[in-house]
Amino acid sequence: NIRMHFTRDTVLEPGEKPDGFYIIKSLESAVMILKLCVHPLRRCTGAGSNLLHDIEQYALDTNRKLIVINVHEMNLCTIYWLQTHGYKAVRIDKELYPDGRDGYAFYKEIT
Repeated sequence: NIRMHFTRDTVLEPGEKPDGFYIIKSLESAVMILKLCVHPLRRCTGAGSNLLHDIEQYALDTNRKLIVINVHEMNLCTIYWLQTHGYKAVRIDKELYPDGRDGYAFYKEIT
């Protein structure tokens, strides 16, 4: 079951652009974030944190206890940002990305 969501339950007027979007996949006991994007002009405004909160609330509402996201090893801003939101790097996935680079698997337990 893959779910895609734009912004926080907002109806956009003609010409408006979303703050960002996410695509998630529901697993048996976890939610996997496949894509989490924030419009460049909306970064550092809390828009990404709002999207992440929506995902965490969805996990709670659907009785999933874990959120998983993979991050490119060179994406240091996202790595730091996830850590500030309580995500922990739990493993390195070798050569996960097309450029041959590794990825970090981040987990957060939801209670």
